[in-house]
Amino acid sequence: MKIVINKCFGGFSLSYAGVMEYARRKKMKLYAYQNARDYNNDIINFCKYIPWDGVGREPLLLFYSTTPAVDGKLDDNAHFSDRDIPRDDPSLVATVKALGAKANGSFANLKIVTVPDGTDWEISEYDGLEHVAQKHKTWG
Repeated sequence: MKIVINKCFGGFSLSYAGVMEYARRKKMKLYAYQNARDYNNDIINFCKYIPWDGVGREPLLLFYSTTPAVDGKLDDNAHFSDRDIPRDDPSLVATVKALGAKANGSFANLKIVTVPDGTDWEISEYDGLEHVAQKHKTWG
């Protein structure tokens, strides 16, 4: 079984290219947005979203939706987050394998690890740096 983890401090995330490749593999239509910005590219409104077309430097924060924004507002029920993708999703594994480092989000260094089929696993992390561990009982 293959699992995607993050191997640097920061945390798991996909780049815009990674999210869009994952969506393509899942046959999903996603729309990317960033916060409204002024002419200096500074955020001017945290509640209004403008489309981002993937051209130029990727913004630190991107928001994804399965439906287009209406008057700069996103439908809460249509929100998509890469952090909700199961780490053993074959489409995620294929995306990271196909894109390599281009799949990495802003503070990520994604790696595919292999564990024996049937292993009851979980991801453990410290400050975003992850490893896969076999689940076991713990008492607090």
